[in-house]
Amino acid sequence: MISHFDTIQLRDEQINEIVDYIRTHEQQEQEFIKKSQRLTNERLNLAQERISKLIDMHIDGKIDADTYHFKLEEYKREQQKLTLELKSYSGGSKEEVIAAQEVLELIQESKELFMSPNLDEKQQLLRCFYSNLELDREKLHVELREPFKTIATVQDQHIWRG
Repeated sequence: MISHFDTIQLRDEQINEIVDYIRTHEQQEQEFIKKSQRLTNERLNLAQERISKLIDMHIDGKIDADTYHFKLEEYKREQQKLTLELKSYSGGSKEEVIAAQEVLELIQESKELFMSPNLDEKQQLLRCFYSNLELDREKLHVELREPFKTIATVQDQHIWRG
């Protein structure tokens, strides 16, 4: 079991590489979200302008009531769709970077935590890192959870750039 903790140990440069990648990815995602929000706001403003012009045309007698109501509903549906689209954009990038750093720190401390005499810490660590714990006679079979399983696989295959 302790050997699993060795398979997921990362060098400092590997941790820095992962954190830098996540930050870069999150920055690109935030730029995309800002651009999407700006474009959606422009479309929302256009829909509002159309509603305003439609009301003016109806008041001025330039369009009949049926056309007015049909187009008004069309523009309002567009407004609702765009408003929901704006609400769907999330900005949790800093939390994701912090969570990744915390997981990486836990990985680095995992072996020492497991070797500590505190049974509660050991149990928490086992629940966090492993799933499907099975005891077959005297042999314990374990399966690493994600992302620890992926890290162990990558470490085993020497995929890291650094």
